[in-house]
Amino acid sequence: MVNYEVNLEIDAAIYADCVAWLVDHVEEILVFDGFLNAKFFEESSVNQAGIKKLIISYELDNEESLQNYFDNHAMIMRNKTQKAFGDKVKAVRRVLKLNKVITKK
Repeated sequence: MVNYEVNLEIDAAIYADCVAWLVDHVEEILVFDGFLNAKFFEESSVNQAGIKKLIISYELDNEESLQNYFDNHAMIMRNKTQKAFGDKVKAVRRVLKLNKVITKK
């Protein structure tokens, strides 16, 4: 199991429109092999610069599926966001591999 996390900083003035657009964008990504689901997390506040933060966490079946996405689809999908919102949306990405699960006793 692999999580691919996209941390977005979005201009508060376009936040609602951006999130609405992102739902369709994420559904496009979920069609690619290995993507299982995506979760949206948001910070509840706007920072002093008028920026809201949103995290999209994708769950994938394995690292090979994620590498396939990076090799064949990522730039196209990133360019769509850039074209739609320009510098009003900034993204930082990271990959998290499941190390351990501890369940409640």
